[in-house]
Amino acid sequence: MEIVDEVLATTRLYRESTIRTHVVSRMCAQAPRHHAVSYPDLDRVAHALYRRRTHSGLDSPPGGEFADFRAPLSSSSVPADDAGWDEIWQFALTYDGYAAHGDRCLDIGSRWAETYLTERILPRDLDALRTCLFFEQRRYHHMGFDPEGASATYVRRLVRAVREELTLGSSQSGSGLDLA
Repeated sequence: MEIVDEVLATTRLYRESTIRTHVVSRMCAQAPRHHAVSYPDLDRVAHALYRRRTHSGLDSPPGGEFADFRAPLSSSSVPADDAGWDEIWQFALTYDGYAAHGDRCLDIGSRWAETYLTERILPRDLDALRTCLFFEQRRYHHMGFDPEGASATYVRRLVRAVREELTLGSSQSGSGLDLA
C-alpha cells in the first residue's frame, strides 16, 4: 500500500498495522463511522485499493472548505517565522492545491519535499510554494502530529519563501513546478 510506504518514509512512530487500520477505518469515505473524528480523503476502489478523493468529493476540513486558490494574498497574512503550527496550518489551507493541480498536487508536494530534504532547494514560484505548503498540511493532518527536525525546517522555509515572494511582488507563474 503506497500510503503505508509514504507514512513509514516520514516516520517510524507507527506500526504498519496501525497505519492500515487508520486508512481503512478513518480515511476511507465508505467506512462505517466508528470514530468521533474521521478524514474521508480516500475512496475504496476494490479490496485493499484506495484512491485519493478529488476536491469535489472531499468533506470540508474543520473550519470550512479549502480556500479558492486564485484568491489574492498579501505578505501581511503570512505567518511569522516563529508562528505556531496551528497558525501555519490554517494559513496553508488558504490555498487549495487539489483545485489548482488535481492529482498532481501529491506529485508536486512529494517531489519538492524530497528535493528540499536532499538538496535544500525550494520551488521558485508562489504557486509551487503554496502547493507544497498545502500538501504538507494535508500530510501532517492525516499523520496526526506536527513535523519535527528537517521536515519542520522545510515547512517553515516554505512559509518564509511565500512571504518573500509576496514581498518582492513575484508573479504566480514561474519555473518551480516541474522537477524534470
